[in-house]
Amino acid sequence: MVSLTTILRSGYYVATLLPLLLWLPLGTRRNLRRAKQVFERELLNSGLEPNIAHQLAAAFNDAYIDVIKQLTSPGNWMRTS
Repeated sequence: MVSLTTILRSGYYVATLLPLLLWLPLGTRRNLRRAKQVFERELLNSGLEPNIAHQLAAAFNDAYIDVIKQLTSPGNWMRTS
């Protein structure tokens, strides 16, 4: 039989982790947007033309999105091999 203490303790841990798990996609999008802006700004500061810097920042954004999709994909988490 499971004790009441164990049930309360597990409920506490679930209650503390749930907001963090809900915040993860929003925080990731915000960090991605900031990283893209900083990357583009640094390219512009190094003397690159604005349209080329924008294209490279867009490519960086696409690559970063692909990596995030691979990390957060439930299908990837369930693979055994």
